Amino acid sequence: MTENTTDPVEGLKENALSSYGANRLDAIETLATFGKDAIPALVEIANQSSNEEPQQLAREKIREINNGEIDRD
Repeated sequence: MTENTTDPVEGLKENALSSYGANRLDAIETLATFGKDAIPALVEIANQSSNEEPQQLAREKIREINNGEIDRD
């Protein structure tokens, strides 16, 4: 019997990268709730998104996390 040890941040990042429109934005919002642990994934999403809206949202969430506006604790 194997245990599923998938990292939730990695799973959400993959979900965001494979989604479009509102689903990608929702994944970014959810990912940001993981705080500083989510920053590398948010950077990757911002860099790989071809549309401006997910890029801007990911960057906004990174700023909020860095400014302490989003705190996982």
